[in-house]
Amino acid sequence: MSDIRLVQLSRIYGEHFDTLSEATTAIATDPVCLADALFAEAADSDDVVSAESALVYLADRLAELDDAVGESASRVRERFGERLSAWAK
Repeated sequence: MSDIRLVQLSRIYGEHFDTLSEATTAIATDPVCLADALFAEAADSDDVVSAESALVYLADRLAELDDAVGESASRVRERFGERLSAWAK
């Protein structure tokens, strides 16, 4: 497993992925898992100091994971936004 994206997604989902296709299937099945993990990462990041910077963080991470996230990106963004709205209150 030399692709860092596979390492990261394996950690997030708690299962071993050998290919991006396997990771894509997991993300499509449970995009909320990825969104929640990315939200937690953003919350832990010293670079995220506002809702706007959280959205920039999400955009950057989704760009890094684009080959695996694919069509699930909209659901990941939606869930991240829900978490962000709850946090910003």
